[in-house]
Amino acid sequence: MHFDAVSEAIEPLIDDKLIEDVLYPVKSGKEATLYCCSGGPRANADLVAVKIFKPQQFRSFRNDSVYQEGRVILDLRSARAAAKRTRHGRQVQGTLWTNSEFETLRVLYRA
Repeated sequence: MHFDAVSEAIEPLIDDKLIEDVLYPVKSGKEATLYCCSGGPRANADLVAVKIFKPQQFRSFRNDSVYQEGRVILDLRSARAAAKRTRHGRQVQGTLWTNSEFETLRVLYRA
C-alpha cells in the first residue's frame, strides 16, 4: 500500500491521540495490511494494531462466499445488488465485511 494512503488512513487516529506513530507493518494480505503502532495517550496500551483495508480496486480476494455465509442483508435492493455483484453490491459487501471484522476485534479485545 502506498505511504500516502497509509498516512491518510492513520492521521485521524493520531489526531484522536489513539496512536502516536506507525512502527512497522506486521502482515499484508489480500484485503488489508496490519501495522504495529505505538499507542497514544487515549489508547491505554503501549502497542496497538491498526488494520488498513486496501481500496476495493486493489483487493485480490476472490471466492468470498464462505466468508459471507450467515450474513443477512435486509434491504432487498442491496441484497439483489450484492448477489449480482454490482458496484453498489460490492460496496454493501465491503461494509458488511469491515463491520464484521470490527465486531470480531471488539469481542477479542473484551476477552
